[in-house]
Amino acid sequence: MGAGKTSVLHALAQSGRFEHVHDLDVEIAKRAGRSISAIFQSEGEAFFRSLEEETLEELLNLGGTLAIALGGGAILSRQSRKRLLSAGQLVTLMAPIDTLVQRLEDDSTRPLLEGEAASRREKLAHLVATREPLYRECHIVLDARRSPEELAEEVLRRTQTARDAVPLGERSYAIRYGDAKEALHEHLRGRAHLIVCDENTEQWVERFGLDAPRAVLRAGEANKNLEAAEQIWNALRKSELDRHGCVVAIGGGVVGDLAGFAAATWMRGVPFVQVPTTVLSMVDSSVGGKTGLNIGAGKNLVGAFHQPEAVFCDVRTLSTLDPQERRAGLAEVVKAAMLSGEEAIALLERDTKNLTRDSASFEPNEEATAATLRAIRMAIRLKTEIVVKDERESGIRRLLNLGHTYGHAYEAASGYGRLRHGEAVSIGLSLCLAVSERRGKLRDFSYPARIRSLLQSLSLPTSPPPLPIEKIATALRLDKKKRGDAIPFLTPLAPGSVVEEILEIEELEATLEAILGSRG
Repeated sequence: MGAGKTSVLHALAQSGRFEHVHDLDVEIAKRAGRSISAIFQSEGEAFFRSLEEETLEELLNLGGTLAIALGGGAILSRQSRKRLLSAGQLVTLMAPIDTLVQRLEDDSTRPLLEGEAASRREKLAHLVATREPLYRECHIVLDARRSPEELAEEVLRRTQTARDAVPLGERSYAIRYGDAKEALHEHLRGRAHLIVCDENTEQWVERFGLDAPRAVLRAGEANKNLEAAEQIWNALRKSELDRHGCVVAIGGGVVGDLAGFAAATWMRGVPFVQVPTTVLSMVDSSVGGKTGLNIGAGKNLVGAFHQPEAVFCDVRTLSTLDPQERRAGLAEVVKAAMLSGEEAIALLERDTKNLTRDSASFEPNEEATAATLRAIRMAIRLKTEIVVKDERESGIRRLLNLGHTYGHAYEAASGYGRLRHGEAVSIGLSLCLAVSERRGKLRDFSYPARIRSLLQSLSLPTSPPPLPIEKIATALRLDKKKRGDAIPFLTPLAPGSVVEEILEIEELEATLEAILGSRG
């Protein structure tokens, strides 16, 4: 309250951009036939919140272009926050307590601030402190110490860019889609930052017009190691970046994981930004806060959870990617569709032709660009929904490992060079469907053939390379999810349905041997 939401709403109404413009508190009072203060006094806050949630839902169902000024407590309802984040773009106006107190000095209509001036300030400070983590769960945060007209102009400008939100309280961040150049400059303005890229993605540092110290890594999964992390730490020391600065990762999953790990461990944690340049990193590693590196004993065994403060997905960066590398990333998209359900799988089946256009024709082709963006957003939204429920992979987030048990094993056994990660995941998805078939778990018997057909149409492998079973078994025993001689295994049952079982590694080895033997 006092941030200026209603004043900004009036300024937005003057733009002519919206078919419906509503102040939520005004609509509640109109429906109740009495003021907000009167509702609080006669029915209490719980009744008001219920009425607020009901009225908000009615407004969101109006259709057309819509702008709503929310009451300061409207986001207290988890259901309302989730609805707002999915329905459009949620903007939070923030201002210092002194500014809010000054604006509300002569306002006697606030039931939560009743009392003397000193107690009003104390109550307001308490409200802000307790609600701030929820206020951060939005798409855009703006400093409200400007005129309503200036704020309305910025709201209109910023909401032209598509965004999704990862609502994690004070660790919340937005995923922005589209041309990243201007958005990056705006995000980094006035802040010291270090750019981390590799030999292949350094060209995008230039294209984005970024002029800052940089650490240029050797490209490839084989270089996701302690030596590369130390290279970033040394660059951070040389640039004298402190906790007010920012690490900017421009590249695929290797760059993002290493930059995130270096940021998590430099001065016990500095902010970092993800600018993923591969399909795989856009839909997987850039979202969720997993960072890390590989050691001789296995992949990603050293790491930390450290959420980025923003993610910028610019599909133009895919135009310079090797076509098969781009297609390999689609395995994670297929995985997301399997977890999401029928609608997502059908979306990929319809868009297959445009998703596999070659690199030379990708950038100028609107249909290919739109199809890629649809696929990426579908996968990101699925991952976001899971991450919000289970940030540190103690429960439902393990679903994102679908296809990865066998996939990681083949990736490790082949020396992290013969198979791209996405190709390994594609093989893993095919094998976990075969496990489901052999164990009689399927609810949809056409499901395995359908997914294999989809993977093949995306130029992804569904049969593993010829490697000794013993080598795969050794890799399975090094899986970081292992529990003694068993391992949690995700078995797909039907579109959108997966069950986790604890299977003996010997059983997985025997099943794999039987599957490969049956295929000759």
